[in-house]
Parts: sequence; structure tokens; C-alpha cells
Amino acid sequence: TPLSRLDSAHRKALITSYFPNASEQTIILSTDTEIDERYYRMMKNNISDEYYLKYDEDTKSTSIERGYFSEVKNNDN
Repeated sequence: TPLSRLDSAHRKALITSYFPNASEQTIILSTDTEIDERYYRMMKNNISDEYYLKYDEDTKSTSIERGYFSEVKNNDN
């Protein structure tokens, strides 16, 4: 993903300037470290839907859950 290669200043610029203006529909795939809580809050008003891909090591399968990393993880506790 483009965010993994950027320093924090350029990552913030991408999140606040580029993503909101890129298109009406943009799919962003990220890890929880690329878009952390701070960056997520910056983007939240421009997000219409979000999903979390949860891998289960025991079954070797992936399930899809609504929400972002922190929201899904908080619901698991």
C-alpha cells in the first residue's frame, strides 16, 4: 500500500488532501499500523463503509466483519 512507504508528514498529507479528493469511490486497503487511530479519526468523515478481514489460523479462513481494526478488536473483548 502507498501508506506503508511514507513518513508521517507525507502520510498525513495523503490522508487529508489526496484521499478525500481522489474520487467519489475509493477503496483503501491498509493495516492497523498504516492507518492508526489518529489517521482514522482524520478520515472518518469521508468514509462511507468499512470492513475488517479477520483471519482465523485454526480454520485457515478469512471472515469479513463491519468496522475498522480498533472497533472490531474492541468488540472481540
